[in-house]
Amino acid sequence: MADTTVVGAVVSAASPWRETVAAAGFPEREEDKDERERARKQRGGEKVERSLLVTGFGYDHDDAWATNIDLFREFTDVSRGVRRLGAAAVDMCHVALGIVEAYWEYRLKPWDMAAGVLMVEEAGGAVSRMDGGKFCVFDRSVLVSNGVLHEKVSLF
Repeated sequence: MADTTVVGAVVSAASPWRETVAAAGFPEREEDKDERERARKQRGGEKVERSLLVTGFGYDHDDAWATNIDLFREFTDVSRGVRRLGAAAVDMCHVALGIVEAYWEYRLKPWDMAAGVLMVEEAGGAVSRMDGGKFCVFDRSVLVSNGVLHEKVSLF
């Protein structure tokens, strides 16, 4: 099997004030790191109860969709809120930038996830499948977080 490692990405709609850029192995900008830490501390992003979360819903109303509705309901009750913003890569960039604490979704395609996953990894966040397994861009579920919150919002 070919190497599936994503080594570079640009998401231009990630933030209204700038595009988000990451390259595997290159350090993130200090101002991004400082901004993300400041936002996390202000909101108390170490606790689900003080966190803002994001998800997405696929078009097929199958078992994965029903599971996601249940998670949406559960996390809406225990967090500051769960939002549905739009594109998966943009949602993951919001995690990388510290705008939200975690994002999850089922039934995505590799092109939906590759750039956003790299952004989160390079920003020091955590990435896994929803069941807690090691993530591969060809998996059909993804959970990304600020790293501190990952185990608290995962299904494992």
